[in-house]
This record gives sequence, structure tokens and C-alpha cells, in this order.
Amino acid sequence: MKGFHTPPASAICHPLAGLGRDTHSGLQKKSVTGSGRKAPEIFESSDVVQLAHRERDDEYCEVIVQLAPRWRVIVCKDYLQWIIQKRTAEPLHRGVWRSQSYVTSRNSLIRLCASLGLLSDQAVRATLDALPEQFSELYKK
Repeated sequence: MKGFHTPPASAICHPLAGLGRDTHSGLQKKSVTGSGRKAPEIFESSDVVQLAHRERDDEYCEVIVQLAPRWRVIVCKDYLQWIIQKRTAEPLHRGVWRSQSYVTSRNSLIRLCASLGLLSDQAVRATLDALPEQFSELYKK
């Protein structure tokens, strides 16, 4: 496809992506020594989350911002556009994420979020304002 660039590996699987965000901050080194020998180190974590590659999953790896408990913005799995999604069930541990709108323009994304009443949080607005004007600019080389 002309003009399409595969996203860099650094752009893949960063939930609630933000510059400098460490997606493995829950990992802690733990030495397994029982004697005077140096043993290999292993990692333990109680909060490591397995990231998913399905847009409907809670742990989808390309969440841009959580707009509200039942609303979020993601990057589509094919890296073509942003998607506004809504959770299908009121209890947050049930249901799946369903896509509501598909946009390639930052201004359209902000306008849609505003029309849904999802821009009351200044941090959310700042995250959306920091996106490139067009989605196609996100992964250009």
C-alpha cells in the first residue's frame, strides 16, 4: 500500500501510551540464592498484565487514553485510525469494548469526544491535543 509504513517496534503494545512510560514497572528482580553460589535472577510481579492484541479486550496494547470508566480511545490493530470505544456492560468487569466511531483526524476525534461529554478531565484533553493532526502522521518514518 502506497504511503503505509509499519509502525516501529517501540510503538507497539504500550497501554495508555505516554512518553517515557515504563510498561514493565511492576517487575522486580529477585535473587534465588540459597548458598554462596551466584544463582540466576528471576523476575516476580503481582501486577504484571499480559497485553492483548484484540481491540475488544481490557488489556488491549494500544490504548491511547481512558476517557471515562466505560469510554476509551485506541489505535486500531491495523494502524490505520483511532477508534472511540464504549464498554458494553455497566459492571466494569463484564462485557467487552465495542467500537463506536472511527477517525483519522485529531480535530474529529476531539469533536466527537466533546459531543459525548468525555472531555471534562484536562489530562485527557491534553493527551488528545498532543496527538498528530492526522493519524497518518503518527507512524511516518
